[in-house]
Amino acid sequence: MKRRLLVSVIYIVMVCTSYGCSRESGEATKSASKAMSPHSVNSDTQKPASDVKTFVSIVSKQKLPGLDSKTIGAAFEEYRYFSSREWNETRNASGKVYVDFKGLLAGNSLALNSLKAGIARHGVEVKFVVDSSGQMFVGMVSKIEVMTDGSMKLIPVEGAKKIMEQIYDNKEIIF
Repeated sequence: MKRRLLVSVIYIVMVCTSYGCSRESGEATKSASKAMSPHSVNSDTQKPASDVKTFVSIVSKQKLPGLDSKTIGAAFEEYRYFSSREWNETRNASGKVYVDFKGLLAGNSLALNSLKAGIARHGVEVKFVVDSSGQMFVGMVSKIEVMTDGSMKLIPVEGAKKIMEQIYDNKEIIF
């Protein structure tokens, strides 16, 4: 009898937990589907599934002042030293949109002292900012250190312009 009661309690807990998880993910999906129009920061319209990364598309089609030989997207896509590329966008309450590009460099560019420090790979993160008026600029460039334990460190770099020029000129970045 006690065993049957225990099994029943476990079953009820599992069902309640399962319902709670699915309800949370459903609410998260609803809030994630609300979009910000590229023209109006306070828009509450539904975003089509094909426009999930609206601002990524907008930023990648722009040209940077002084580096206007090609679009940002073309420069980052053509950079031969990236072994992987990832674009993401986030928004804050004040209306700024951040578009982050993360590119991991090929593993063979590591110096011996990096390997000794437990660094498995290097990479670059470029944070683009789109403010509420629609102005876009490079907010920060960081060096990515992927450690041998799988953790990742972002270290802001001095000389962001030099890193961007190396990407546009397809020259190897060595940290």
